[in-house]
Amino acid sequence: MAEKKLGVNNPTSPYYLNASDHLSYVISLMVLNGDNYGNWSRFCINGLKSKSNLAFVNDKITKHVADALEADALEKANSMVIVWLYNVIDKTLHRYMAYAKTIVAIWTNFEERYSQCNSIRIHQLK
Repeated sequence: MAEKKLGVNNPTSPYYLNASDHLSYVISLMVLNGDNYGNWSRFCINGLKSKSNLAFVNDKITKHVADALEADALEKANSMVIVWLYNVIDKTLHRYMAYAKTIVAIWTNFEERYSQCNSIRIHQLK
């Protein structure tokens, strides 16, 4: 099945950056502090869905792009979403994402690091 090419100028494309997208944009009002991963991730997922950028987190972005323009758009959008995540993560946790190159690497790191802590706590509370 051929993948549908959305193009970099299509507002429904994950590569698309609107004129209102900026570095201080906040995708969630909740900041990840290590104890609130479940709620934080839901808020971030909804925020990224609203910007058509959820594909970066769930690793559905095509790594092999058709042309240089699309590759540049992918790089810019990935960098912008990294900054958006940086804005909603407590400063004490920034070191865990400082050298990651992709959103999926950052997301997976925090998921592995903090989602299991919540499940242990839930079990203890029960």
